Amino acid sequence: MFKITPSRVLRVVCVSFLFLTILLALTFDHQSKVSDFYGQSVRISGTIVDIDYSETRQKIIVYYLLIDDAEIKDRIIIFAPLYPPLSYGDLISTRCLLEKPEPFEEFRYDRYLAAKKVYATCFVNSVPLKLDSGKANQIKDIILRSRALFISHLDKTFGEPHGSLLAGLLLGEQRFTDEWQEKFLRTGTTHIVAASGYNVFVVVYLMTGLLASFGIKRSRAISLMVASVVCYVILAGADAAVVRAGVMGILVLLSRYLGRSSTMVNVLLITASLMLLENPLMIFDVGFRLSMFSTIALIYLAPVIDKKLKFIPKTFEIRSSISATLSATFMALPVILLSFKSFSFASIITNLLILPFIPYVMGLGALAVATSFLNVQIAAIVSGPAWAILSVMLWVIKTVSDLPLFISNIPVCISVVVTIIWITSVYILWKLIGKKYYAFV
Repeated sequence: MFKITPSRVLRVVCVSFLFLTILLALTFDHQSKVSDFYGQSVRISGTIVDIDYSETRQKIIVYYLLIDDAEIKDRIIIFAPLYPPLSYGDLISTRCLLEKPEPFEEFRYDRYLAAKKVYATCFVNSVPLKLDSGKANQIKDIILRSRALFISHLDKTFGEPHGSLLAGLLLGEQRFTDEWQEKFLRTGTTHIVAASGYNVFVVVYLMTGLLASFGIKRSRAISLMVASVVCYVILAGADAAVVRAGVMGILVLLSRYLGRSSTMVNVLLITASLMLLENPLMIFDVGFRLSMFSTIALIYLAPVIDKKLKFIPKTFEIRSSISATLSATFMALPVILLSFKSFSFASIITNLLILPFIPYVMGLGALAVATSFLNVQIAAIVSGPAWAILSVMLWVIKTVSDLPLFISNIPVCISVVVTIIWITSVYILWKLIGKKYYAFV
């Protein structure tokens, strides 16, 4: 007999809200005042609230705009030359042609930017004029300055491309050349050099087991890992994507601590609901969808797979690494196919080979960088083990990327068919083995 409980009522409410939010996002049409200036060459002034650097240019997100003397509280992206570099909090001014973001090659670029509350783009041939500095949020400014100081010491301690890989692992810093970015894409390892939920999840999943293996009580290990996740979020810049990754990582920790999947259903639903309530268009953010699916995988599927892999030793968390990789890859498959129209069979091989190294190289690398604040010569010695592990990881990625295992331009019909098969597989898995381990209702 079906029994109505507060937990089930909450679950129904959250699921209903999620469906309503998705419908709202699909029909949402934000009427930005920036749209009044589409296609016009205008004078723009504003404060830099985010900035990314690539090999050739800087991508500047500007807020609190003044467009031809009209005050507008919306965001735009300005693509400018790399030098001289600008900084977070700078008040800048430039003239450019405002363009409406448009989809391209089946990628809804407009929705992608709207999820970040950005509603226009413009390209300039010279760096915008810096009018003033120090207009930043003081807390975020301190965080970013600390991050920049940490990266400068990291660069002094590790050479390239080792430094770029470690910066990606620790802080989500994107500094690789186009050639290396292609290698990461072909091997399905882009997630390890981004401040993504996937990266946080896997590290959390492995590190909690490692702390337990050293005899640290589970409650204390969980506390240490929560503190580590919070520190990571702060050091990585504390932007929306990083905070989301941290929240999802803490959810994985809670699931292992509570040991009740039925409880985590409601926690997951509430978390997703609150995130979408703040910004319904986040549903179009691939990172959000991957974070949700990866969280579900590591909470529900990974323990099931782990129990089926008893023939694999637990030494150095090898079994946990394999179960985490297989579960996250499986759950993320439909999102990857439908969003990117590509898939790398090499991703499973590469991730199985390098993921076990990640917790160690992050710990050893962070230790070496911390030592560099005291003495650079000693740091050069301490960095040896981390440098060796980074070398192995880079060699694996480079070697596997040369194998013909990457498929691009996958037709939509095939992606849909695979997704249907995936849904069927999830249902069968639940019917065959899921109920042995979990009580969802």
